[in-house]
Amino acid sequence: MRESPRILIGTLYCGENEFEALEDSLQAQMYPHWEHVVYKNLPNKEAHDRLYRTFMDRQDDFDLFLKLDADMVFRREDGLRRIVDLFQDIPQLDHLTLAVRDWYSGSLIEGLHTFSDRVRWETGDESRFVDPAPLMPGERRKTYADPAPVVDHSPDPSPFQAFRFGVHRALKVVQRGRWIPRFRQAIGQWLLLRKCWHHCRAVEVHRLGLALLGAEAVFSGHVSGAEYDRNQDALERRLAEHEHLNIEQIKQRVRPRWQKDWRGEIRFFGVTGAFRIVISYLYDRMYG
Repeated sequence: MRESPRILIGTLYCGENEFEALEDSLQAQMYPHWEHVVYKNLPNKEAHDRLYRTFMDRQDDFDLFLKLDADMVFRREDGLRRIVDLFQDIPQLDHLTLAVRDWYSGSLIEGLHTFSDRVRWETGDESRFVDPAPLMPGERRKTYADPAPVVDHSPDPSPFQAFRFGVHRALKVVQRGRWIPRFRQAIGQWLLLRKCWHHCRAVEVHRLGLALLGAEAVFSGHVSGAEYDRNQDALERRLAEHEHLNIEQIKQRVRPRWQKDWRGEIRFFGVTGAFRIVISYLYDRMYG
């Protein structure tokens, strides 16, 4: 690694409201040795495949590769510097995941991903979980502690963006059409949406309600993965059906999903999955 490592920052953009703030926060970074590439308005899988191919193709030119989503904004001017410091302090580090401050749930979630130039990716047919685990010789580290969080996740979403967020997360819960469900990921997304429900009840922000309505549209079978992946107009029509509702009306509509007892989780995930959700929920109440 160079004495002053060079960072290639990759962003996938699909109309996120925070993109201009992202660019401003990048320009404000104290660490100067970076380049930013942006892929705009590509289908989800194609966009991710192209991003990871670019990272591999440019490994001779850069030391680190940062996946900065278009709805992520740096919280501090030394964010890049602190990421570089971690890689310099831990020479064997190949994949760093820093928790981000999530607007929807009001909590820290995964994550901001940075990779060394030793990492490689293999593409496949996966269309829902489009961030494949990288192949690497060194270590992977994940932290919710300092220096995390260095970015905010989606601090100012548009109404459509919030609705689409709920759709996206719920699709990762139900995983329709998948022969072998990814159980751990499904539970993680369910717990995140539950946090969004509690956050919405606490702050009563209309866009949070729209995110929950997006999730409900998936759970109730009114929105499919095909609409999310390829038909933005259909999603916008779905949003238009509900956007006129005020926050109290939205909460009434989604409350039956989230104020059930644990039988709802058992129906989704079975007894073992529901037990894990209960333990995670109690842990969050005690320590979160």
